[in-house]
Amino acid sequence: PATGATSGIIMPGLDAEAIDVFLAELSRRLAPEVHAVLIWGGAGFHVAGALEVPENVSLIRLPPYSPELNPIENLWHHFRSHSWSNRLHPRWEDLMGAAVAVMDVALADPELIKPVCAAP
Repeated sequence: PATGATSGIIMPGLDAEAIDVFLAELSRRLAPEVHAVLIWGGAGFHVAGALEVPENVSLIRLPPYSPELNPIENLWHHFRSHSWSNRLHPRWEDLMGAAVAVMDVALADPELIKPVCAAP
């Protein structure tokens, strides 16, 4: 959160296979000298034994029932309160378009990420 650096993908579902795609994409986008550390919740797709974690990525698993310790939860809350609440998306494509639009803005703006995801 201190740098505002981001990486993300939008997938139609969330499972261990989608997480592997994300980790591979994150790894590919990191500069050669950078090692990413992800704060990870305990969801089943986060702890699947078959996850392929790249060498330049480390995962830190949070204790159970502690979303307040995960800075990304603040970003999801921000999206829900500013972009995703009280809207009707009649088709999957509409929902995907809304998700892409919000992610495009957030991923391009480190100055949004820094304060929203800051955790003392």
